[in-house]
Amino acid sequence: NKNYYYKKNHFVSVSSMAYRMKRNGAGLASICVLSTMILVMILGSGSLYFGAEDSLKARYPKEITVYTDYLVSQNESDYSGEKTDNILSEIDKVIYEQGTKAENYEKYLSTEVFGMLEEDKLITDPETVNKANLHTIENVVKLYFVPLRDYNAIMGTNETLEDDEAMIHCVRCNYDKPSITIADNSVLKIKKELDSMMGSSDVSMDIVPSIFLVVNDIGDVCKTINSEISQEDYASRITLNIGFDTEQSSEERIQLADLIRQRIRQMDMDGTGGFYSYSVESRDAQRSDFYATYGGLFYLGIILSIVFIIATVLIIYYKQVTEGYEDEGRFDIMQKVGMTKEDIRKSINSQMLTVFFLPLGAAALHLCFAFPMVQKLLALFNLRNTALMITVLGLSVLVFAVFYVAVYKITSNAYYKIVSGNEE
Repeated sequence: NKNYYYKKNHFVSVSSMAYRMKRNGAGLASICVLSTMILVMILGSGSLYFGAEDSLKARYPKEITVYTDYLVSQNESDYSGEKTDNILSEIDKVIYEQGTKAENYEKYLSTEVFGMLEEDKLITDPETVNKANLHTIENVVKLYFVPLRDYNAIMGTNETLEDDEAMIHCVRCNYDKPSITIADNSVLKIKKELDSMMGSSDVSMDIVPSIFLVVNDIGDVCKTINSEISQEDYASRITLNIGFDTEQSSEERIQLADLIRQRIRQMDMDGTGGFYSYSVESRDAQRSDFYATYGGLFYLGIILSIVFIIATVLIIYYKQVTEGYEDEGRFDIMQKVGMTKEDIRKSINSQMLTVFFLPLGAAALHLCFAFPMVQKLLALFNLRNTALMITVLGLSVLVFAVFYVAVYKITSNAYYKIVSGNEE
């Protein structure tokens, strides 16, 4: 570029870099790759740490959640409305005894099953699903069936369905077929695609895609699915999901969850519960584990970033020092023919700015292209706060740029002392 090259601040540095461009290119590429690694690690680990609360709430939508599972065979079901009332009554008693009240109460039934989708047919045979390979694993999904009555009650809608109809909601997948066939003989017509669904913490733990189907009677669906599943461990069960919040402190909520767990355990032992299995989860009880895990990843990210920063600094510094000694003779000739120390300083600044900030700009560009991939990786940790990730991205680049400028100052001064003959 003649307008850039034919200026005394630029022509020396451009000629010098053009003279050694092959070796410079390898060095600049190394600096760029290391810088990108640093920024990606800070982005990933920093987003996880500062977004730990978002991940925690995605995994535990309610402060306290109770699950009870009921066996369903082809001919009968262990679940009944009376058993639900017993569970709810015992939970309410514990809440009342603790002098608090439940808020944002959420209660619904569901049944789930892993299957493999082939076009519009769901294969639920465990042997077929477990034999999924690299070519078929993308077809494996987890289906959740929710009764229409519970969906309307929680979502505040007034939807209606025929017995052979269903409404669908997909998570991390798409389903555009007009119907879905379950267990070879049960065909459900897709009446409507839903934009949202009541929260299920199981979905946040699943790596495979999830599909919610709202139907009239999940008991019939459960029996249909189990008619083709011979192993009891894989059989679909009806699950009663109960979740709520309270106004208590964190310690009091942990204690409340423990008391509910003890009460349900007692019901299990004396046979009044009638359920196959149960679990009680507390968001507050898991908070310390979440922050410990994500804090450890953040610490690891910082340590690795420091290691790569040191490597980057050493590459930059010794690269410039080596080239300084190579340029010393040429700058000495320039001074003898009239080039002043001020001209040398300007030429060095021009060269240093180009050499230093091209890798930084390229690393920032790489980071922008890597952002969607990092975003998908963080989604596996239930972190989908894009605004937070963009903020961490901007701060990462800013902090690294400040550090980079400091290294630039140190390196340019060392280079100047060598080529100007001021080095002792």
